[in-house]
Amino acid sequence: MKKLTIILLAIFITSIGFGQKSKVDTTKSQSGLAVQSTYKCPMHSDVVSNVPGKCPKCNMDLTESKKEKMKKDVTGNFACPMHNEVVNDMAGTCAKCGKELVVVDRKGSKQGQKTYVCSMHPEVTATKSGKCAKCGMALTLKKQKKS
Repeated sequence: MKKLTIILLAIFITSIGFGQKSKVDTTKSQSGLAVQSTYKCPMHSDVVSNVPGKCPKCNMDLTESKKEKMKKDVTGNFACPMHNEVVNDMAGTCAKCGKELVVVDRKGSKQGQKTYVCSMHPEVTATKSGKCAKCGMALTLKKQKKS
């Protein structure tokens, strides 16, 4: 009877120990989901930062890594239907009006697209740099209006 009690007690303690270990592991993996973007210097691969800025060696702008760009392309962008300037990578509410943010496909919209125009013929536009079909001048990047 004593051996049976000891064996049952050992099994009970072992199961509690394994149950606690798996609970801690899931908490760690859930907190690891919110990974920040990494920014790297195009000239110095050893310079890495979690925030955008300048390289301390060559003073070039740090660029987002290819992996982070791919993540942003896959995940949806959320924007306020009333305020186009309020954009977030996660669902939530607008800071200005409190409305729910909606999913926006920036690839198909004209808002995130660059437009090139002829300085002599403003009606001639293109999405890529090139030359004007009427006069042959180089097309210049049209400045976006900030609203």
